[in-house]
Amino acid sequence: MGIRQWIFPDNKSLKEKNNISEFIFDIIENRNIEKDKIKNFLYNDKIFSNPYDFIDMDKLVERLKKAIKNSEKICIYGDYDADGITATTLMYSYLKSKNADVTHFIPDREKNGYGLSIESIDSLKKQNVNLIFTVDNGISSEKEIEYANSIGIETIVTDHHKPPEKLPSAIAVVDPHRLDCKSKFKNFSGVGVAFKTIEAMEKGSENTDELLEKYSDLVTIGTIGDSIELFDETRNMVKIGLENISRSNRPGIRVILKNSNLYGKNITSTNVAYGIVPKINATGRISSAELSLKLLLSETEEEAEKIYSEIFICNEKRKEIERKITLQIDDHIKENPYYKYRPIIIVYNKGWHHGVIGIAASRISEKYGKPSILITYEDDDAKGSCRSIEGFCIHTAISSCSKNLDRFGGHPMAAGVNLKTINIKNFEDDIINYCKSYGDMPYPKLHLDLEINPESISLHMAHELQKLEPFGEGNPEPVFYIQNMSLRNIISIGGNKHLRLKLQNENACIEVLYFNNPEKDFLYEIGDKLDLAVTLNINTYKNQHTVSLYLVDLKLSQINTPEILEQKKKYEKFKLGQIKKEITKSIYFSRNDFATVYNYLRKKQSIRHRIDIINYKIGWKEYDVFKLYIIIDVLEELKVINVSWDADEFQITINKLNKKIDLKNSHIISEYFEWREY
Repeated sequence: MGIRQWIFPDNKSLKEKNNISEFIFDIIENRNIEKDKIKNFLYNDKIFSNPYDFIDMDKLVERLKKAIKNSEKICIYGDYDADGITATTLMYSYLKSKNADVTHFIPDREKNGYGLSIESIDSLKKQNVNLIFTVDNGISSEKEIEYANSIGIETIVTDHHKPPEKLPSAIAVVDPHRLDCKSKFKNFSGVGVAFKTIEAMEKGSENTDELLEKYSDLVTIGTIGDSIELFDETRNMVKIGLENISRSNRPGIRVILKNSNLYGKNITSTNVAYGIVPKINATGRISSAELSLKLLLSETEEEAEKIYSEIFICNEKRKEIERKITLQIDDHIKENPYYKYRPIIIVYNKGWHHGVIGIAASRISEKYGKPSILITYEDDDAKGSCRSIEGFCIHTAISSCSKNLDRFGGHPMAAGVNLKTINIKNFEDDIINYCKSYGDMPYPKLHLDLEINPESISLHMAHELQKLEPFGEGNPEPVFYIQNMSLRNIISIGGNKHLRLKLQNENACIEVLYFNNPEKDFLYEIGDKLDLAVTLNINTYKNQHTVSLYLVDLKLSQINTPEILEQKKKYEKFKLGQIKKEITKSIYFSRNDFATVYNYLRKKQSIRHRIDIINYKIGWKEYDVFKLYIIIDVLEELKVINVSWDADEFQITINKLNKKIDLKNSHIISEYFEWREY
């Protein structure tokens, strides 16, 4: 686990509070939800806007009803991610229920790319399609829609992405982000906009509650899959949808639940994000998204099971490809360490699977605490996926390098690029220069909600937290911090894949579950005093409910993490040659400095560690971390130790020495630093 800066709330802690309602109120207040909206946030899940507040919705309804009445052939044109697939399912199912002549098309990620294409429009023309109805795309397809118009196909656009200055010349363009759109609430997914469309179509016929009963399961999966912020109307849709997923009458959803060990359970946004969405997304990444669409449209569980078996294979293949790409990047960084010292990690390779590099980029950004760009190329064409960290807009960064790009798009935290293979190196140089001119890259952050006293943790408290659900983008699961707990026991569980940690202070003992961290990789020792970041969860076993603590992060109680991160940044600049010699010459080393570090390592012989932990264990202050980095480099240079870095963590092994080492033989010391004989 990398070093992160913990961001503490401004509000007071609840160490002495017993009022759980106040406990919930303080979490909401720390999230800057306005006081007059708190009641609605907690209790009012019936707020829904008028769908006709969307500009062009009246035109859409008029044209779509005409197409249904005249038996015109309609094509629902979707996208290959969970949002696009659920939006396509929703609109197709709805129009089928109205006896419309409707078909569907989802582009292939590799063959067609995102959105409308000339080739796809030609194909639909051959199928005698009269009206293309886009969901989750189309707002940027000006040229393609002009072409469709020229060959006699009309288009309705429904989208939720930010529009360009010039809108496409469709019959109707429904997008909440249009500058002239009157809808007060903008935060819809593609499937959310599709739902508002059928709500408008049924105005005065079926009410919103009936429509939500039919379609909120799809809206919820697509909204969570697209990481839409859960506020106001979208939050209400998802809240209702989570209840409906567990009793969904769609065979495809029931089959996913059964094969994900979720059938018959209360479904949470976390279940959807990690148990349902990846399976629906997998087909668009590895195979054809039409497979997931067929699953959601299947009419029997027998049919759904057959389709799901193919999807399961796609998802397993996706995970294996992702694992291999991530390992390749780790190996590349180990062989070329300067990559990890740069403010942004950019790596390119021939033949990486384009559908998977986005997930791999997320893993790399999380692991190294930096923005990342992964580019795959084949012949003359290259595609890249970009991921960022809080505080650095990756879209602005790639916009500054647009002269090297054929296409790009995205938002502050994620983006995609298309470019010629020959331009990759120029793009890399430009993005690195942009980051240098940007200034210091922000630290990776962990936002904490409240400090809690371990004595006060109760099942009732965990039940109270359910009032804040559904959790998701904009309303994350609350993370609590517990200070100054002594580590008393480390127990391997789950086939040595996970840990149960036992900790105590003067007044309480607690157990914390640490998933996906085997004991061999655990960095702390019995007796260490730790600060914990945890979530509170309800565990059910044989109808018995208990509260469980899940570990999000931990650190030694006594260290100042921001200073550690400053020292790490200073070291990275040194490794990149960005610190002038007159600065390094003001830093002094002595034999005693090396002896302190060496003696600690010799006692351990072989150790997996992190720089902040070893710095504290040898009794140094946080501002000595830079010096510690250099000493480790020197000891490795002189072959006293072997070091294998893995992001912020490293494995150190002591070598057997046949002769006395002269530290003055170190090129690092003689070239950059001053030596003191004491």
